[in-house]
Amino acid sequence: MSKETISLGKLLEVYGVEEEQGYEAPFLTLTWARWLELQRKTLENFCRFQRAVDKQQPQLATIIALEMQEMESELQREACAWAGEARTKTKPCQVLQSQSSQRYSSCLSAQPGSPMAKIQVI
Repeated sequence: MSKETISLGKLLEVYGVEEEQGYEAPFLTLTWARWLELQRKTLENFCRFQRAVDKQQPQLATIIALEMQEMESELQREACAWAGEARTKTKPCQVLQSQSSQRYSSCLSAQPGSPMAKIQVI
């Protein structure tokens, strides 16, 4: 038996294993790389949000929530694609997205003088 070492890359090549990184299964609108990034950013944003709340930084907490809303919109698009709603032109997902946006905009339209009233969304 030979004690020769082989790199993992070479081993993948020898076995003919190819890792999916494109728009193939299981998603219709997300790449595998984007799915992995969404998972990472979700965990990161939960930690950031908790720190912002702990440090009593409402503006930062709101910005983090808006970042998470953008990621949630990507997941809504994926769900719509799977349900076929995007193809039938009924577009109920746009209604859901609009309702979701209204929740956050009501948060931003806080009472004058409150910390939330000082936030400007660009």
